[in-house]
Amino acid sequence: MKNTKKRFILYFLIGFILALIGFFLNNFGYRADYYKKLDNFQDAQTYSFDVRLEKDGCYWIGFSSPNAHIFDYKIKGKYNFKYYYDKQLLKDYNATITLGGAAYSRSDFTETVLDRIEVPLKGHRKLHIELTPIKSDSVFANKENEIYFFIRRALLKCKKIDFEKIRRDELIKQNPIDTPEKNTTLIPLYTALKEKNFIKAKSEIEKYGVNVKMLNKRTPLHYAAFFNDTNITKYLISHGADIHTKDIADKEPIQYALENNATKTTKILLDSGIDVNKIGYVDPYLKRSTRSANRKLPPLFYTSCNGLYEMTKLLLEHNVDTKKVLFGWNVYAYAEYRTNKKKVSKEVHEKILELLKSYKIKKVTPGKIKFDKDIR
Repeated sequence: MKNTKKRFILYFLIGFILALIGFFLNNFGYRADYYKKLDNFQDAQTYSFDVRLEKDGCYWIGFSSPNAHIFDYKIKGKYNFKYYYDKQLLKDYNATITLGGAAYSRSDFTETVLDRIEVPLKGHRKLHIELTPIKSDSVFANKENEIYFFIRRALLKCKKIDFEKIRRDELIKQNPIDTPEKNTTLIPLYTALKEKNFIKAKSEIEKYGVNVKMLNKRTPLHYAAFFNDTNITKYLISHGADIHTKDIADKEPIQYALENNATKTTKILLDSGIDVNKIGYVDPYLKRSTRSANRKLPPLFYTSCNGLYEMTKLLLEHNVDTKKVLFGWNVYAYAEYRTNKKKVSKEVHEKILELLKSYKIKKVTPGKIKFDKDIR
């Protein structure tokens, strides 16, 4: 009886180990779901890949070479990637890739992962990728070292993709706030708002209303706030304009005012009842100062990192939350370490740090506080 029990336990352990190995190989193994050779890779041409992914989950995308060793494997250059799901363009961006070494290497091939694709929803598994080397410089792009493009499933937790949000974000990237109006009827209104021509803007607003939807569902208040036009902003608010109206990217007028360092209109909006602690993240419209140039930031982080002293002071005067953390860093630590000192003068940088100190904000870095999961 005891021997039977021992055998049962042994067989169970063997089965469990084999199942674990199979699970690992299925998810972490190096069997690609899609594999295609790239001929004449250094040529400026577009490579197209049409794949139907069989399972939901996360997929690695990258390059590999069947006969390159880890020390030889380097790939760098500029590339344009286009991702389509069910024939709808979801992502279009240029990437500069500088890689040395490899993510994985063994005797018969070497590979490096360049990106991760999340495909968790049924009905959205038809993937089309277009890859265009704009300026490639690969040490193994030759006869001896061939390049292959691969897609491989990985064991990672995938959050559900909001495909509509992705489309909106891409639309906003293509049509930022200062993109001219495309509706011919509303072009005179956009022009008047941009030129801060109060008389003409007022005339056009009287025709279409204070909350008329313009390009990407923006209203006149979005533009007035962005262009720092106090006269139009006051007029719109006094005539019933919605100060919380959102455009197609779910952004309110005050977010655009913050992005463009429009202190006057920001103050008007804050004084009109906007809660400073309910303002959404600020996009890096200025693209000039923080090292994390493409990262959306909470308002106070954005202004302090970009050397916007007056805007930082304005937010603090309106009781902005100074205890918020980002990746374990509070605003003082983030401003101290993440400000690009080549573009923000030393005098302004130190002035902002002194301002933060005056509000009793002390430097807090990761390890000294518990990570706040609510902050990205």
